[in-house]
Amino acid sequence: MTVDGIGGVLVVDKPTGPTSHDVVARTRRVLGIRRVGHCGTLDPLATGVLVLCVGPMTRFSRWLTGGDKEYEACFRLGATSDTDDALGEITETPAAEPIPRSEIQTALKGFLGVIDQVPPEHSAVRVRGVRSYHRARRKEATGLVPRPVRVDRFEIVGYEPPRLRVRVLCGQGTYIRSLARDLGQALGCGGLVEKLRRLRVGALTIRDAVEWGALERQTAADMFLSARRALCGVLGFVEIDGRGAEAFFHGQPVPIEACPGERAVFHEAGFLGVGRVDEERRLRPLRVVAEWPTLP
Repeated sequence: MTVDGIGGVLVVDKPTGPTSHDVVARTRRVLGIRRVGHCGTLDPLATGVLVLCVGPMTRFSRWLTGGDKEYEACFRLGATSDTDDALGEITETPAAEPIPRSEIQTALKGFLGVIDQVPPEHSAVRVRGVRSYHRARRKEATGLVPRPVRVDRFEIVGYEPPRLRVRVLCGQGTYIRSLARDLGQALGCGGLVEKLRRLRVGALTIRDAVEWGALERQTAADMFLSARRALCGVLGFVEIDGRGAEAFFHGQPVPIEACPGERAVFHEAGFLGVGRVDEERRLRPLRVVAEWPTLP
């Protein structure tokens, strides 16, 4: 079953334990659809918003993946882990006394904005074509290097030593495990993630999610979100008429009064794809829907 003739977007509230691939595999079985992909991995430890693209909507996954992420996490200070979370081999590094909250608050400011971050060694980042976690499991040097990520908010929600609860708003590619590790290093006591919940991807929140245990009890129509709902907050929208829609679908630029940049493109019949408005106010297709919508 598809939505608006183009497939759909599904949000699952992932529990602790399954991998993101496990969620994809189960969704394929439930829906009977092979083309299912996730938009941003969640670690097995993590819970919360996992966005899936189904059917032809997988063509637009890169835009959904690029949405800002919001997390709530519990860090454990005074310990490190080879995986930077509670699932790895933990080494206790207790401080002589609890770190003052004011000191932690000061340290958090150093992680705001665009920062260089080294991904966890146990991550899916590819180094010379090999996943980093494969090298880490073989006790090989991973060769990971710092890369720029963006952290817009990093604030304390609660603190009962040695556990620090934080909320993080960040851009694509930011690892919360790395934030815990690096914060622990900055404080001189070590740190790891004990709990992690993703609250939001782009405009999609827990309120949009299907519970893991309810997947089999839902129909596709009940689970799917429209492209307009899924892309809200990720791309600006433009509306075009029938003549413009036909030109856009066939790869031709469409004159339009809109500011330059990438836009989700809609006609009254539905979603048409994603385009870029150039400096001459022409909307050029980047990716169009797989099937021609039924236009009035």
